[in-house]
Parts: sequence; structure tokens; C-alpha cells
Amino acid sequence: MTDKIEVRKIENLKGSDKVRINVEIEGYSTLYFEFEGVEEIANPGDLVVLTLLTEAMLSHRDLCLPDSITVSERLLTNLEDWQDVFSCWYTQMSKVNVFANTSNLEETANKYVCSLFSGGADSLYTLYRNRNDITHLLFCYGMDIQLEEKERFNDARRLNQEVADSLSKKLVIVTTNIRHVLKYYDSKINHMTIFSAQALAFGFGKLYIPASHTSLPLHPRGSHPLTDPLLSNGTTLIRYDGQVRRSEKIEYLATTDTAIDLLRVCNASDTFNCGKCEKCLRTMFVLEVLNVKSSAIPSLSDRWRELKQLKIYSQGQLIYWQDNLAFARKHGNMKLMKECVRICRRFEIRRWIKKGINLFFDYKG
Repeated sequence: MTDKIEVRKIENLKGSDKVRINVEIEGYSTLYFEFEGVEEIANPGDLVVLTLLTEAMLSHRDLCLPDSITVSERLLTNLEDWQDVFSCWYTQMSKVNVFANTSNLEETANKYVCSLFSGGADSLYTLYRNRNDITHLLFCYGMDIQLEEKERFNDARRLNQEVADSLSKKLVIVTTNIRHVLKYYDSKINHMTIFSAQALAFGFGKLYIPASHTSLPLHPRGSHPLTDPLLSNGTTLIRYDGQVRRSEKIEYLATTDTAIDLLRVCNASDTFNCGKCEKCLRTMFVLEVLNVKSSAIPSLSDRWRELKQLKIYSQGQLIYWQDNLAFARKHGNMKLMKECVRICRRFEIRRWIKKGINLFFDYKG
């Protein structure tokens, strides 16, 4: 393995209704991004740098772009601070150099405002709360929904287009083979650099990044209010939006025309919203507390057995169920409070048992 990731060539190909960026990288298959719903790509250099940065950091190699491509000087300055944080959070990453010609890209900004959009609670909340500001929704095919899942993508595309049309927004679809190309792809670490790269490429004036958590339980993660604004290139202002409890987001969507019937929270089965996984059950729980029905997801009263059998396995899931517990307590629903206490307590018991076992072997060793 060489000590550098060298980008040999970046092609910007315009079609009648699509723009395609091909990226030739030494030692890699050709990487591509196909943009549907935009007329041109203003900043291909920023797209490539942000897409490949974590690949370089995880493989401990510098990143080199061809002389013919320029990158925002502001972005490279911001990425110095971004790398400081991520190399501290994730010990498997190291700071790298980015070798590229720079330019001032402020003049490439356009008047449009974009929000990342998956159809889930976070993105729907950000969209409806800022619907007078947002003009475009950006949906990526090839990451959360993989290229092999064509039927699932077509369903998601149809649903997302329905949302966009209902609010008079333009849907931008980006198709990429990135999961087949990068050798160090880690969605927990690099998903936000890749999503942000696609927005910066187009030159949106502002990008909304829907928050996944409140400001209270923040922990190292790929999307974070401390680091996401550092992905700005001086052209695109990045806003980390919606740091409220998940239960509050569902409650807001339940009182907004049609929003709750457009909700898509999981991809766990052949159809969206399986009604059995942890993400579905945590959402159905809030709707049950509110006594609100949604045509997009089953009712918890019909899936009580799944709730009884539910186990959670991470601190992140525990935070969501502690939120649900507080929400049920606020609304005086003792039955659902009891179930929440059981779910959280079983997780804590398993965690303490595991800590006890680890402590025993540490001392024994």
C-alpha cells in the first residue's frame, strides 16, 4: 500500500437530465456520483476531498488531487480542526495532509437551501419545521439503501417524491457506488462527510443536517453539532438542526398535516416500517401514548407481543427508551411506563453483569 491516495482524474459529465462525476483513484475501482435533479456541479474538488478524507485517515495515507481540480481554501482550513476532533475520538484514525490547489469558492453559492432527507423522523421534523426555507431535498442511493436493493430504492424514491411534491420541494437524488469502492467504509464515522460532500458539490447556500440526538447525551459520532459545521466550504452554510427529544419530534409530526402518514423509520424488511424492530417499536410507542394512528406504521396495540420481547443493546437505544419513559410519565400512561422501565432495566442488568465478568477476568489475569 502506498503512503498516498492519489486521485488521477475527475470527470464532470453532463447529460440531458443528470450530471455524473467519475473519480479515478490509483489502486481503486472508478468511483462515481450521479446527480439527478441538478443542472451542474460547481465544486467537484470539494466533493472528492470530503468523500475520501476518512478513507485517507483510516488508512493513514495522505490525499492528493490532480492540479486541474481546485478545492475550497476555507474547507481545507476547516478540515484541519475536523481532523483534530475525529483523530481524538477514533484512535484508529490519524491526521493526514491534503494536497490540492485551492481557490475562493464563495462566488459559487446559489440561492437554494437543501436538507438531507431519508423520510425518517429526524428528516421529516427538520423539513416541516423549516419548510418555508428549504427548497431542495437530497436523497442518496448507494449508502443506507444499497445499489443491490433496487426495489427498496424505487419504493423510497416514490415516497420521497410524494413528500417533495406535497410541499413543493425539488428532490435531488444522488446515486453512488461508494460502498463498492472504498476499502475503509464505516457508516458510523464517514456518513456525514459523504452526505455533506454531495451538497457542497452543488453549491447550495445552506444545508440542513437533521439531528439524531438532543444536546444532552452527545457522544462521538459521524454527525455531531461540534463537527458538522466544520464541513462548510464558505459557500454552503451547514446547520445542525433539531436537537430535541425524539418523542417531541413524533409529537410535532403528529400535529402536522399529513406528516405522520409519510413517516418511514426502518428498512428492516421487504417493506418499510416492519413494525417489529426496535426503531419501529420506539416510534409506535410514542404514537400509542398520544393515541394517534398513522397509515405508515402499525399500531402498538397490534404488536404488544413484540414490545414485551424487545431487548435493547446499545447506549444510544437506551437514551431513546429513557426518553419514551419520560414521555409516558408526562402523559400519565402507567401501562407504557411499566414496559419502558422493564426494557431499560433489563439492559442495565445485562450491562452490569458484563462489567462484572470483565472485572473478574481483569483481576484474575
